[in-house]
Amino acid sequence: MFQARYVAPEEPSLIRGLGMGLSLGFIGALVWVFIGRVTGLSVGLVAAAIGYSVGAIVAAVSGRRSTGVAATAAGIAFVSALTGDIGLILANTVARLHIPLSALLEIVGPMAVLKSVSGLSWAFCLLAGVTAFRTFAKTAQQIATPPAPVWPPPQPIAPIPASAPGQPVWGARFIPPSTSSEPWTWSAPEGK
Repeated sequence: MFQARYVAPEEPSLIRGLGMGLSLGFIGALVWVFIGRVTGLSVGLVAAAIGYSVGAIVAAVSGRRSTGVAATAAGIAFVSALTGDIGLILANTVARLHIPLSALLEIVGPMAVLKSVSGLSWAFCLLAGVTAFRTFAKTAQQIATPPAPVWPPPQPIAPIPASAPGQPVWGARFIPPSTSSEPWTWSAPEGK
């Protein structure tokens, strides 16, 4: 028989947040390569999606609000977008030359591949980093901001019984004194 049990929410963890950010960044790099191979283009929207997802997941899981963590999320997004673009360059070159990837890397070396990244691709990587930073800041603020308290707090309103001595009944008016030495008085409502 099925028995429900309570599972406590996990505590915020910086390491888990950064690990999940790296995982999403890697998945984003693979998506970048896939979309690039299918369309033949480097799509900046993928870079923005990488930045958004990395920034949001790091903020949500880490539970931290600091510029250092936001910069780390931006760095993860930047490197993920760069990795996706380099992967796309390598995949296109391997497909065009019909040689294995290991042979290509022996011929050109990793620095030659890095030099082949275009200026537009660097801009897309920067877009991923900035998007991650801004998303982290926005998400961390939404998570850490408690709801504003209601002020003044609502008070229950109970009617004053008419039988209490010296108390007015509902509908009575409070009449100010005509001089400062007279007390305040109540006037009874009509018909009571």
